[in-house]
Amino acid sequence: MNVPKLPRRHPMAFGITYWGPLPDTRDMHVQWDGPGSGLYLHAANPESATVPGMRIAHESARGTYDTLRQAESALAAFIAAGAG
Repeated sequence: MNVPKLPRRHPMAFGITYWGPLPDTRDMHVQWDGPGSGLYLHAANPESATVPGMRIAHESARGTYDTLRQAESALAAFIAAGAG
C-alpha cells in the first residue's frame, strides 16, 4: 500500500493536534483532541474556526486513538481512501 504524505502537523496545548490543509482542499483540516479521542474534520483552520469540527465517520478513521502514531495512521488511511 502506498502511504500518502501527511499534511503539516500543528501541535497545540493539552495534546491536541491538527493537520492541514488536507490534499486537494483549500483549507480543510483534521483535528485529534488527544488520547481516547477520534478525528474531526474542519472546513477551515481549527484555531480560527467558528463552528466545531464534524466527527469522521468513514470506516478508515472512525475509531478513537490513544497515541499520536495511531491518529496519524488513521489520518493516512482516510487520505488514501479519498485519493482513490
